[in-house]
This record gives sequence, structure tokens and C-alpha cells, in this order.
Amino acid sequence: MDQILFADLFKSQQKHYLIQTMFSWVLAALVGVISGVVTGLIPGLHPNTVIFTSLPAYLSTEIQKMVYISYVTGLSVSHTFHDFLPAIFISAPEAESALSVVASPELVEKGKGLEAFYSTVRGGLNSVLAVGILILPMLFFLKPAYSFISGFMEYILAFFLFYILLSSDDFFVSLVVAIFSGSLGLIAFNTPVNQQFVLIPVFSGLFAVPGVYSILNQDFEVPEQQHPDESVFSLSRHGFAGSVSGLLAGTVPGIGAAVSTSFVSPIMDESKKGFLSAMGGVNTSDIFFSLISLAVIDKARSGASVAIQAIGTSSSSSVFYLLLLAFLVAPLAAYLSVRVSKRYVDLIEGSSIEYIAYPVLVLIPLICFLLTGWRGMLVLGAASSVGFVAQRTDSRKACMSVLIIPTLISFSGITIFI
Repeated sequence: MDQILFADLFKSQQKHYLIQTMFSWVLAALVGVISGVVTGLIPGLHPNTVIFTSLPAYLSTEIQKMVYISYVTGLSVSHTFHDFLPAIFISAPEAESALSVVASPELVEKGKGLEAFYSTVRGGLNSVLAVGILILPMLFFLKPAYSFISGFMEYILAFFLFYILLSSDDFFVSLVVAIFSGSLGLIAFNTPVNQQFVLIPVFSGLFAVPGVYSILNQDFEVPEQQHPDESVFSLSRHGFAGSVSGLLAGTVPGIGAAVSTSFVSPIMDESKKGFLSAMGGVNTSDIFFSLISLAVIDKARSGASVAIQAIGTSSSSSVFYLLLLAFLVAPLAAYLSVRVSKRYVDLIEGSSIEYIAYPVLVLIPLICFLLTGWRGMLVLGAASSVGFVAQRTDSRKACMSVLIIPTLISFSGITIFI
């Protein structure tokens, strides 16, 4: 009788512990979602910044591994929905949302900025649905497919590079910008700059600084924005198209969300909102596909997956739990982004861009200096020079060579001494 009571008590305690553990994981993910709102709204503050600065703090505490990576997952997913707000309204994008500055200013000027943002959210949600459809085929075919293509990865990267150049309006101008961007990448990735954060001055200089400065010179004022009635929880073929590029971003080295976005750029000729929807799809699905890549081929393709791998929780069961968690928090993050966007627009609507742009132009160098030091400031200056030229010549897509060319050279086995 006592043994039966003891067994029942043990099962009860075990069940209580399991519920408590799962609750702590979900709570950590929700805190991550809120953190993703903050990182998304502040130009230059990437989730990788939070992840890699918090990682040493985590390692010195007794926080459970799954609690920490649940937080990282919620943060990463939420950020992909919110980081388009500063990109669209004040032309201050990060790497993943960089090309949104090509399509969004005209829509904001027409009072359709919220429609543009809703398009990115809708694309992100549709890409989550696409990932759900593609996940089973990837589990079976990703590993043999990756093994097959890894032998000639440099040719795949070269194809990406030439695609970007050939799809531009002026091949030779884009080629010059690509050469300078690629050289910038080679220097930045081979000098004693904090490599965890080196992409912050690189992409801030290539896109954010020129974008903010250009609208500052136009004496631009954010006009009254229309509040669309359309729901973000609806199907969009552009979002599904973006998820295909997200698959490339999450599996092929050097082809992040910023680079793979160039494959959906032809959609912009058809519809700027469609292009933005596709970009939202790329941005969000990249997080999911990078987790799948970590589970199937043990390759980290994002800051979140690097952190997961670094603390030794990259087992298939752990990663698949994180995928399930990401599926659960994505709709919440999308809902919050819609609510936040309305507040965001209310704050900047009718305001002179000077009151927004000048603080951003101060904040970006400050973040770069704090995270990368004076060498990072040199990288920021060099990247800004290339970015201004690319903006003046309308060849900003070629700036993506900053990632492709160093990765291409690395896979080709060429040694460059800097």
C-alpha cells in the first residue's frame, strides 16, 4: 500500500515538475518576444547583439539551457516582424531588411506606410505556414542535398553574385560597388574588430546611414498615414515566394536574408507591397530554416543557432522543440507588431524627420563604438562611403557582395593576407 502511495506521489511530483519546467520555457520565450519588439524598434540594435552580450552572462549563472534558448528563440522570431518599422518609416534598416528602403519611401510619402508594414507582417506569417509544409521534405532531403552541393559551393555563390549584378540597371556601376563592398567585407572580417558584432558597422554604413541622411536632406515630414482595415492573417503568394529565398538564407553559407532577398526583387516591378511581403517572408522563414539546418546538417546559419550550438543544445530533440516554440510565438509576435506599429506611427506622424533622424545618426555610431571600438568606427566610415555611392547610383543591391565575396573566396581556397 505504501509503495502504491509512494509511486502515485512520485508521478504527481514528476508531473508537477514537468508542468513547471514547460511553463518556465514558455515564459522565457514570451520575454524574448518583448525583447524582440525593443530590438526591432531601435536602429542598429540587432538580436545578435543581445544574444552574444547575454551569452557570457548566461554561462556564469545557473539558468537552465532550455530556458535561455527559449528566450533566444522568442527574441529572434519577434525581431523579424518588428525590424521593418524603422526600415520603412525612417530608412534605417538592418541587414535582413536592407532592401526595404528601395520600395518603402514612396509608399510612406503617399500615406501607405502602414500598408507597407502590414505587407511584411503578412509575408512573415505566410512563410511560417510554408515552413510547416516544407519541414518534412527537408528532414529527408536536406542532408543528402547539402552533401551534394557542398563540393561546388563556390560556383553557387558566384551565381548569386552575378545574378545580383545582372539584375541591376547598370551592370558596370554595380560591379564597381560590388568590388568595393566585397573588399570592405574582406577587410572587416580579417581585422581585429570584434567579429561577433562586426556586421553592425558594416550594414549600418552600407544602408542605414545613407538612408537616414538622404531623407534628412529632403526636409521630409512623415505625412498622415492611412490605417488599413486589411488583416495580416491572410494568404499571400509573395510571402510564400519569400520563404523559398528564406530556405536559401537558412541553409547556404554567406547567403543570409539580405542576400537572398535579391531573388524576390523582380516582384517589385509587379507590386512594391508584394515585394515587401516577400521580404517579410524571407526574414522570418530564415530563422526557422536556420533551426532546421542546425538539426539536420549541424550547421549554424544565424545568431540564434550559433548560440544554441555554443551551449551544447543542438540535439535534434531540443531544436525541434524550439521549432515548435517558434511556430507558437510567431502569431503573437505578428499581432504585437500590428499593435506596436499603430503606436509607432502616432508618435512620428506629422513630425519633422529631423527629430527622428538626428538621434538615429547619433545612436548608430554610439552602438558601433560601444560594441566594436575605434576600429569598428573605421569600418562604419568606410561602409558609409560605399553606401553613399551605391545610393547615388541606385545600386544598393550590389552592396550585398560584402558577404558573398568573402564567403566565395573562403570556399574557393584562396588565401588573402591583409
